[in-house]
Amino acid sequence: MKQQVLMVEDEQDTADLVKTLLEREGCSVLHARDGRQATTLIETMRAPSLILLDMVIPYANGFEVLNAIRHHPDWQEVPVIMLSADYYEPDIQRALREGATTYLVKQPGLFDLLPTIRRLMPAQEVAPT
Repeated sequence: MKQQVLMVEDEQDTADLVKTLLEREGCSVLHARDGRQATTLIETMRAPSLILLDMVIPYANGFEVLNAIRHHPDWQEVPVIMLSADYYEPDIQRALREGATTYLVKQPGLFDLLPTIRRLMPAQEVAPT
């Protein structure tokens, strides 16, 4: 069974790139374009294997969505990779303190993303490249 990743990302170009990368890894990707969609999915679907969560999204920011994730009993242990275009130390510390598993700054190509995903998801379920 494929691992499912919930990606919360409002930038379509970034979402397309990440989805392509994850599908090449053998993952199934569900894309929420804003905090409202993400919150609805948290309330209605089975917990995914991993969550990629953008910090700045419409309707509810990344911290609000992270809070909903960590307060849902079935989602509390799901690894969450927070993504941001900015390296702002107070946001990084807050995200980690509030339950993010790790925090990555977006960069061209998202070079750190796949190694981080591979580290957080069980190796036997992620296809090698």
